[in-house]
Amino acid sequence: MALLAARFKGNVQLQGAAKNSPALRAGVRGDGVGAIQVALRDLGAAMPISFKLAFPDGIYGAETAAAVKSFQTSKKLTADGVVGRDTMAALDAQFQQEKKGASPPFPQPDPSRILFLSPPGPITPSDVAPLPLAQTGPTNNRPFRPRVKLASFDNASSSAAATPTSAPANGLVTAPPVTAPILIGKRERNNCGDSSLDDFKSNDRPNPKIGLAQAVSLTFLRTQSPLILETMWRSTFAAVYSTGALGQSMITRFMLGTGLKFDHPVGSELSGVAKSTVTFIASNIAVKAEIEKQFAAQFAASGDVDVSKLSVTVNIPFSTFSTDVTIPFKFRAMIGGIHGIELFATKFALTGIGSYTMTLLYRICDNFGVGNDDLYTPDLQAMWILQHETAGTKPFVNSIEIEESIAGTFATVF
Repeated sequence: MALLAARFKGNVQLQGAAKNSPALRAGVRGDGVGAIQVALRDLGAAMPISFKLAFPDGIYGAETAAAVKSFQTSKKLTADGVVGRDTMAALDAQFQQEKKGASPPFPQPDPSRILFLSPPGPITPSDVAPLPLAQTGPTNNRPFRPRVKLASFDNASSSAAATPTSAPANGLVTAPPVTAPILIGKRERNNCGDSSLDDFKSNDRPNPKIGLAQAVSLTFLRTQSPLILETMWRSTFAAVYSTGALGQSMITRFMLGTGLKFDHPVGSELSGVAKSTVTFIASNIAVKAEIEKQFAAQFAASGDVDVSKLSVTVNIPFSTFSTDVTIPFKFRAMIGGIHGIELFATKFALTGIGSYTMTLLYRICDNFGVGNDDLYTPDLQAMWILQHETAGTKPFVNSIEIEESIAGTFATVF
């Protein structure tokens, strides 16, 4: 069975579970387990052990098994606590709604219940919308909808800076979707393509503190022709790191001196690999938590939420030496580290009073070059010589885009 839900379909471990090859059970670890933990939490499972560090630990322990059993019971499946073909199919069907832009798959407020919110300031006639429901309860017996302001995603347009909403017959606030992306965050140092960086500038000298063995190897490699150095580099990328056709195309771009930027859009090989790692999943969870915190603060202060006022610090610590075992060696070879991150919001829409859906677009970049501290292996030494001492070659920027749909709340509904 092929998985179709956006959060599952790119995960190799979950594709295997969908075929019982093998199923996920107690004792298993990996990014697939982490994705299941996030899904169960989004469905309402309380998992304090699995999320004790604010992101999934990727360990299939007793807590995860118990949450799986609860989900299986709700779907009238055998409650064995194992994620195999049938359970994976049920989870996939549950979360395919995300792809279609429907309401989030976790429980939504029942429109038949009373909805009372108390925004600051006096209530004006434009704030009040009668509900076709029996009105009982506290808060001065005045049911109303919150004033919700949606920022325009068109930076060139100031006339549409705010879009008022209206309350339909079911008493839930709705708003027209917005699609154009707006920058809401970045890493503090966004320096892709910075020519002052060691791994991007040319005509640099090697670090004088390199070891004797490295110095001897570098001296020997300098006697070899550029063709031999290129061949050695290509062979290592293919045989040791298994980077495939993509790795070879990167070397070709480097050797031709094309420079500029190599784009890897949503759906590309590098985008899919990056999105499936525990490193990215954990970072995305932290971003979502920060967005909900800022939305809640906005709403508490003014009764509005404004996407353009979000300011999110984002960090995705990909590196060659990361301890995240879900980052493949080929990814580490092609993307040795992150030099810049930008975070965009798009497709923001309210799904009820105090709840929303939104798509996050991450743009992360790496300078495909070698600095004077990167001379610890012969292939990197060969690359360093080609970059710094050979005419016609040039490093470039790898730009990877990752898209992730989120859903959350910014006000309490009761």
